[in-house]
Amino acid sequence: NELIKDAMKNRDQVKLGTFKLIKTRFQEAQHKPGRNPMEDLTETEQVKVLIKMADERQKSIEAYKEAGRQDLVEKEQAELEILKPFLPREVSEEEVSGWLGEYLKSYTPVKGSLGMADMKFLMSALKAQFPSFPGDKLSGIVRSKLT
Repeated sequence: NELIKDAMKNRDQVKLGTFKLIKTRFQEAQHKPGRNPMEDLTETEQVKVLIKMADERQKSIEAYKEAGRQDLVEKEQAELEILKPFLPREVSEEEVSGWLGEYLKSYTPVKGSLGMADMKFLMSALKAQFPSFPGDKLSGIVRSKLT
């Protein structure tokens, strides 16, 4: 709400629109079926919403570039720049792989030795630690450790 007030005071329409959209998306996520709407969103839930919004902007930028709509490309890029400070920092595959290596030192395999039966548990641990990292890349990292 403070960010919205600041954007209004500064008459920054792009920031104002983006912050209002973030607030709306948070409210939508808070009222999803199966979730208690009286509970605030967790930080993880908020990050997921922001990541999804950033991905939407990225896809829109690509689509508008293909369509030759530079005006809309600039608008989407401006919104993406406003979202970036709220997104988790980018993590490298090496960093994820290193964390997984450390995690495996204290991990007890499901069937006595490390194998594909452990995939689900390792993926859960990685997703909890690196929620913004693409799942397909996480899967590849886990598979490389299991073989």
